[in-house]
Amino acid sequence: NTDQNTFAASDVTLTINGGVTVGTASGNSQIDTASTNSSIIISGDALIRGAYNGIRANNSTGLYIYNDGSISTSQTRAIYLLGSTNAEIINNTSGIISSETGNTIAASSGTISGATVTNSGLIYATSGTAITFGSTSSGTTLTNNSGARIYNGSSDETIRLGASSTLINSGTIENTESPSSDAIDMKGNGNTVTFKDKGLVIGVIRSTGSNNTLKFQHGMGQSYYYETAGNDMTLEDLNMSLIHISEPTRRRGISNAV
Repeated sequence: NTDQNTFAASDVTLTINGGVTVGTASGNSQIDTASTNSSIIISGDALIRGAYNGIRANNSTGLYIYNDGSISTSQTRAIYLLGSTNAEIINNTSGIISSETGNTIAASSGTISGATVTNSGLIYATSGTAITFGSTSSGTTLTNNSGARIYNGSSDETIRLGASSTLINSGTIENTESPSSDAIDMKGNGNTVTFKDKGLVIGVIRSTGSNNTLKFQHGMGQSYYYETAGNDMTLEDLNMSLIHISEPTRRRGISNAV
């Protein structure tokens, strides 16, 4: 087995203490788990580093990742949720999850359901997508807290959603390549994205799927501008704010459910 650490049983907890590095810049997965209810805890100043996968969850159930340190990859995915159910990823204020040439948190193969990602720190992709959930994923809950940042630096979208998922943004989501590139793409159907006060999105919000909803909660009397593209979306103003939607979007027939 060319993986560095493989979980061969369920209910296992791996703690990586501060100052410890697991893995190298080459080789396969540094941590590989197909188990049930296992936990990976990365302490402050600890590092998981891999070329292809930092953490690979292959058909696992209830995987819990708690990051105060760094998880990085030089080529493909920092965290790969491959056919996982009810995975939970918590990236704290000191936490950094990154990839250099691939997708950072990826759930693009197999059936993925019920994943939760809560970011209070930094998640980024130098090239690729920062967080991507494919067409076979559903029921994802993604929360980007105040002061947190998710960004990428390529023509790929910063965040991709599958189906029946929820994104709540109070921090910054940015495509640093260009504000004309996609920041959020709802590839699937039935997604809901909520924009909270002081949250910032730099880039286009796109609906590739159908029955997707944007909710705005910036507070009374606030005025914000968003650029959207793709298929029709429902807009819901939760505070009766003044919301500016780009002219190309109006021509696409966006419905406004204020």
